[in-house]
Amino acid sequence: MLRLTKYLVPGAFILIADIAFLSVAIREATIQRIYGDAWDDDEWYWAADEAIAACEAAGLHATYRQMSLYGGVFMIKTSEKN
Repeated sequence: MLRLTKYLVPGAFILIADIAFLSVAIREATIQRIYGDAWDDDEWYWAADEAIAACEAAGLHATYRQMSLYGGVFMIKTSEKN
């Protein structure tokens, strides 16, 4: 997330819509329920709890909205100041 901040001016935001889950626990349970041992470990999908924590650690404000069973939208915003 920190690399993202160098591309955004103060007060800017970015929207990210992707396959995503509310939490790591929900993501992992879904992977096991649907794919079991056939899951490709090279695949990675967002989990809102870990993404929001990473944004906050980088000084960004993030919100998440689940839009469907397996998809959601993040809004990640920079501070109004430098």
